[in-house]
Amino acid sequence: MPAGRVISQSPPANQQVSVGTSVIIVVSSGPCITLDAWIDSPEHIVKMVGDPLELKVIVVDAQGTVNYQWYFSRAKNLKLSELIEGAITDTLHIEDLQLEDSGFYWCQVSDDYDVIDTPSVHMHVITGLSLNIGYILILTIILISLFFFL
Repeated sequence: MPAGRVISQSPPANQQVSVGTSVIIVVSSGPCITLDAWIDSPEHIVKMVGDPLELKVIVVDAQGTVNYQWYFSRAKNLKLSELIEGAITDTLHIEDLQLEDSGFYWCQVSDDYDVIDTPSVHMHVITGLSLNIGYILILTIILISLFFFL
């Protein structure tokens, strides 16, 4: 059996064939190790407007040079994704999150033998609480009232 990773086979692996039937197997010429990568983060993140974001990719079993490219999509349909210009390291940094930064983030990782996409992380950016002077005044009156009655 040649060394490498099975890329495809015909008939498919789960299909039974009779003895003597020809089977075609296409094997990669690289190492038998499979590249794996994921983002070191919960699957869902909630951040506030103005917060920073840092997402880091963990890569295992890479062979040779490792390359990164981060992507963003507002919808779960990752086919509608946007390449994030200049985001070509294992860590994605966004300094000042805005509402329009809400969406799905993932990284395409490649080595000398393979190209994979990490599972996506969904980030939701929300606005902070806005307390106007009326609410602050009412809250102050309530707190002072509680202090005198206790």
